[in-house]
Amino acid sequence: MMGHDGAWWVVRAAACFGHRVLELCSGVWRGEAIDGENRVFEVHGPEIWDVVQSLSYPTPEASIERGTRVRPLQRTNRAKVGELCDVSVIDLDNLLRTRLIVARVGEMDLARWWDTKGMLGKTGRLAVSRGLPKTHRFAQARAVFAVARARCRDVYSPPDGVTLWDLPAEIESAFDERWPLWIENQPAWRPFFDALEATPGDDLVGAFARVAPLPAATLDAAKRMKRAADQKAVPLGEVPAVTDELVSQLAVGFSKGEPGRVAVPFAKVRRAG
Repeated sequence: MMGHDGAWWVVRAAACFGHRVLELCSGVWRGEAIDGENRVFEVHGPEIWDVVQSLSYPTPEASIERGTRVRPLQRTNRAKVGELCDVSVIDLDNLLRTRLIVARVGEMDLARWWDTKGMLGKTGRLAVSRGLPKTHRFAQARAVFAVARARCRDVYSPPDGVTLWDLPAEIESAFDERWPLWIENQPAWRPFFDALEATPGDDLVGAFARVAPLPAATLDAAKRMKRAADQKAVPLGEVPAVTDELVSQLAVGFSKGEPGRVAVPFAKVRRAG
């Protein structure tokens, strides 16, 4: 159970100050607060209950399951129990959903933005599931993501910017490392993939409304978005950091394109200092 062999374990502890996720690798506990604080803590300790009891009082309530690292966490040389350090956090599950919706709408049987046809639809499911009966949904997703990323880079690749398919390296690394956990929990994703598969047309905003409604602020921002003069990009301006809201805007900005003519939304991230 302890995992000093280097295996990752995800520990969920119900604490009186919020819900936290802890992780252990090679005897070093690391965790991320998911109660809105956007902070992480790192604690050193050999026993799971030492950590859980120190964070969950008066009575620890925890469940343990095999898991995977969800993101690279900021590290400290010497950490005390409960010590916090600031990091930037985005919702990786939301990023997956967002990319999936844009990826599906952009296929050749809908908006015709990249060269996959129905891979995230029924056709793709039937074809891929023959060889990958348990993991086909995520295999479909990765295939379309790769094609969409390449197509967008060909159309417009901002030298100092981010797009929905090219976020900062630490986010992309965290996203890649999350795939095993998504695959392990694939039954929970089935309703979303079923809804995605039934996307009826090339209306991106409508697809979001049906599958994963966007915040009102994002929809308001979308109304003000315009394509660049060359019609290849949708500039969103400069931002201080990549956030869930920016991810949503990078996604909905694709709605400024036309069937058969993609326009790539991008933003420039302000450098610290």
